[in-house]
Amino acid sequence: MRTGRPPKAPKITRVCQQCGKEWQAYEWVNVVLYCSRACFYKSRIGRKRAIDPGKREHRACLQCGKTFIVGGGGNRPYIAKYCSRTCSRKAYWINVRAGETPPPVNQTFDGSSHAMPREMSEIERTWFAGLFDGEGCVGWPRRNVLHSVYLSITNTNENLMNRVAEITGTGRIKYKHRDSRHSPIWVWACYGENARSILRQIVPWLIVKKEAAEVALGIKEAKEPPWTQRSKTMRKANRRKR
Repeated sequence: MRTGRPPKAPKITRVCQQCGKEWQAYEWVNVVLYCSRACFYKSRIGRKRAIDPGKREHRACLQCGKTFIVGGGGNRPYIAKYCSRTCSRKAYWINVRAGETPPPVNQTFDGSSHAMPREMSEIERTWFAGLFDGEGCVGWPRRNVLHSVYLSITNTNENLMNRVAEITGTGRIKYKHRDSRHSPIWVWACYGENARSILRQIVPWLIVKKEAAEVALGIKEAKEPPWTQRSKTMRKANRRKR
């Protein structure tokens, strides 16, 4: 009967396929082709990754119709439906999903979809610009980068909000009622390229919101959006704390 420490497994000589260095390794260790990570990384330089051509597919963008490639290295993912993020954002706000076609420009407002805006007459533009100057708001989620723009109008009169939606042909109306101490309010909101389309029609008549509209349309450059009354108040409060 054998006692004591068992004998070690036999070793074999391995040769690095990159630098030619030799070293001793146990025979049972998985096959190692390189002596270090540095040699492994050097061996990959100039090699192209094998791509299965069967996984590539030419697909038409659901927003602009442009043909793009999905699958494989350096291409859009296989689940992509749009050729770019720009088309994806545009499609999101006009309900182009799962192969649906964009709604017509002069579609009647039914309150259920964020349809493309209609071309307003001059009288409608001046009326809407006056209302938006007093009750509206131009905003975007981030201060430094303009990814998406939204417009909103808040009022306690539901008929007025319905009239806004009818004239613009786009946007959605939300009902808000916090408690019995406050009157119920309705909010009309419009986003993305639809919001910019409306701003282009009313910007000549704007006064109060003109600066914000020009920044949103790219007419003026700004590092951050114009301060609102609320942000001015917060700015003063922060200065007092200092």
